[in-house]
Amino acid sequence: MLSLQFIRENPDTVRQALDRRSDTAPIDEILHLDERRRRLLVEVEALRSRRNELSKAIGRMKTAQAQEAEGGEGTPADQEERLMAEVREVGGKAKALDELLGSVEEELNDLLLRVPNIPHDSVPPGRGEGDNVVVRITQYPRGDEPMRGEVEEVLGERGGARTEAAAVIVRHQLNRDFRSATLDEAGAAAAFDVEEELGRREDLRGVPFVTIDGETAKDFDDAVAV
Repeated sequence: MLSLQFIRENPDTVRQALDRRSDTAPIDEILHLDERRRRLLVEVEALRSRRNELSKAIGRMKTAQAQEAEGGEGTPADQEERLMAEVREVGGKAKALDELLGSVEEELNDLLLRVPNIPHDSVPPGRGEGDNVVVRITQYPRGDEPMRGEVEEVLGERGGARTEAAAVIVRHQLNRDFRSATLDEAGAAAAFDVEEELGRREDLRGVPFVTIDGETAKDFDDAVAV
């Protein structure tokens, strides 16, 4: 999980990494809650500081000699009661903000769990965790150390026809680069006129044929009609 500090200091880096993964995460919500959390921390700390000041003032007053107040200030007992009332008020506000702060931090932690790690720069861009990839093994398992590897190529989303065809080519180390003459011939075949060719042949597509090639055959070009 990425740290809150890293996301706060590098929001654009995190967003770019998410784009490379074709992934999403609530970065804006995290930044908004983080700002709110820090404001609440300042308020809570200010209230706690004020409460400590009042408590010390009350302590000093209790140890002072009781005497009649002059100039409308009231008796020390009156002053103490006013300070005690303010302590209770400040304490209540601090408790309420503490509860709100805990709720904000809990929501913030839940959002942070939804942020994926940043992939290494060498990892090719992908569309998500469902991609088929080509991995070069850099370390086989040794003791407690797991196998490690580097992603060399992203083939595409698992299950797609093009992806599975690419996986077969990679698995069997088939050629993916062809001579220009071969590509030209393939291009000409793409323009093949099927209807014109059928006019020169007997069309047997409506006849039920069964292949007689074996299970391990690489192509199915032998069949009998039934």
